[in-house]
Amino acid sequence: MAKEQKLKWQTIKVKVRDLVPLDFNPRKITPKRLDKLKELIKKFDVVEIPVINADGTLITFHQRLKVLLMLGRGEDLIEVRKPNRQLTDEELKQYNLASNTHVGEWDFDILETDFADIDLDFYDIKLPEVEEIGGDENDYDAEQEAQQAQGRNKPTNIIACSLSDDEYETWCTFKTKIGFGSDKKVIFAAIKVINKQNLLK
Repeated sequence: MAKEQKLKWQTIKVKVRDLVPLDFNPRKITPKRLDKLKELIKKFDVVEIPVINADGTLITFHQRLKVLLMLGRGEDLIEVRKPNRQLTDEELKQYNLASNTHVGEWDFDILETDFADIDLDFYDIKLPEVEEIGGDENDYDAEQEAQQAQGRNKPTNIIACSLSDDEYETWCTFKTKIGFGSDKKVIFAAIKVINKQNLLK
């Protein structure tokens, strides 16, 4: 089997109405999110460049295409990225998935401080909600709690919060060491104490 030619991309302009949606695009959008996307496009216009296959079929940009057509912008010329050859089915599916996968994660501290003036709910971004399970939160000393935890089987006073994947992995290692429970909603403040004091070392 001949080796596929190395992919190279160029930027060209096409009319919105000439973009052909992929008939098996795995992403979908709710009416509510579609309305939000419409608001964003009205405000910022088209920023992300669509990616098409050599035959003109969309690989990315499906939801934005819907919005542009809804807004009557089918005759608009927009820039797209086009390859020097047709992608194989495997390449197309791999790139489609990669372009719709968010490999990073939110830094909630930065969101809370530097983005406090932005309506995060509009973007479906939820900050961790601190929830008191037992006792008075004002009297809770997370550092003292974490230090004393190794001397008992489970905490008597917990601040619960949904954790990121990295924090959850840290917690699982920590709680196995000291015999805590396994609920993913666990001590919120203790994670910082664990990292700060290197309790896993």
